[in-house]
Amino acid sequence: MDLDGELDLTESPADLAARVRALLKRCCQMCDPGQEHACERRTTIPFEAVESPGRLDPIGPLDPRLQARLTEVSGRPLTRTNRVRLLRDGADTFTAMLGLIERAETEILLENYIIRADAVGRAFGEAFKTRARAGVDVRILHDPFGDPLSLLSLHLQFRGSRARMSVYNPPRPTLRYLRAWRDHRKLVVQDRARLVAGGLCVADVWLGNCVRQCTWRDSAVLVEGGGAAHAAAEFDRLWQDAFALAWRHRSARPPLSPPPVVAGDVPVRVLADEPGRRCTEQAMVAAIGAAQREVLITNQYAVPTPPVTETLVAASRRGVDVQLILPAASHPFFVGFATEHRLGRLLEAGLKVWHWNGAMMHAKTVVVDRCWSLVGSTNLDWLSLRRNAEIDIEIHGSRVGQQMAEMFADDRAECVAFSSHDWHARSSRRRLLMRLVALADPLM
Repeated sequence: MDLDGELDLTESPADLAARVRALLKRCCQMCDPGQEHACERRTTIPFEAVESPGRLDPIGPLDPRLQARLTEVSGRPLTRTNRVRLLRDGADTFTAMLGLIERAETEILLENYIIRADAVGRAFGEAFKTRARAGVDVRILHDPFGDPLSLLSLHLQFRGSRARMSVYNPPRPTLRYLRAWRDHRKLVVQDRARLVAGGLCVADVWLGNCVRQCTWRDSAVLVEGGGAAHAAAEFDRLWQDAFALAWRHRSARPPLSPPPVVAGDVPVRVLADEPGRRCTEQAMVAAIGAAQREVLITNQYAVPTPPVTETLVAASRRGVDVQLILPAASHPFFVGFATEHRLGRLLEAGLKVWHWNGAMMHAKTVVVDRCWSLVGSTNLDWLSLRRNAEIDIEIHGSRVGQQMAEMFADDRAECVAFSSHDWHARSSRRRLLMRLVALADPLM
């Protein structure tokens, strides 16, 4: 499943939409030849690339003192040489990812929680093997906990290839494994010059799974510029700590040090969490705590840690319009029960909660005052905020912030409101079950 031509961030939305539909149709044909490609009709026109940030008011979430604090806790400064494009759902995102892989000249990095041997997984596998044969340094960092069968499928896919793979915290009798530290990141970095990061795993369900079920709703972001080198450095940190699986020996070489890439002037910061280093929770608390008008959050879960909960409640009570889009039924189901239990306090504080009508809402995004945006892999739960390795992209400026708000409004149109009255109307048996499940919040 090769893409025709090179990825061009200056392509018109219509041209990009045509390429997205072509990718989706090919995936459907690989899974169910001859079937009607109903998912193709759901494809939307991608967002345009943003090269300049628009308004950068030095107040609220962009206050210089707050930003200095985020630089301190994240260990990463803002890079101001970026061009950015929001990616919505699998067809758009996988098109961008495969474009980066096929254009890689020296190095391509993939870090993902789930890599399946389905149509999408095979497409990625073929693309990686092709670049490895061309001499590109291909490295894949994978967490086997996301899909226990994926290690076998990956071994079969890459056997005899020059691609290298490492697994993060594999099953073994160690305290590290028992603490359930997982690599939940979703990241592709090309030549330390471009990246795609978001919430999508490498599997058909994010693309549409043909006509058997609707696609999972998810978001990502394509960044070209200085932010990519920072993301690659974070990949290297976990790669050094992972367990190597080598199909063919390849001598180690130091990471590349490419010249700085200047693609635009959008400020971007890479927020990377890992055991012993947590910054995304603090970034959320700081940005939401500084909100003056509006906070729009889309996430799979709502089992936040106490600091995030208190910040959301305080923002709503001081008059900020705080809205949250969640799936109607979470996966796994018990985390959905805990989410429902925790919604009571948020609803009573005045937050607006919306339930997604589609198959699954899996996006992880935050936009504050339409000027501070976050797109990445972090769920609003204890595992993501306190344990897992995660990666999120912080973006400054009103142009991306406005696009984020438009995407939220589009999603909200496909949702049903969940009110405080709905929450109190639950049966007593359901309330008891939710309360019992919520006792295990720190494990979720």
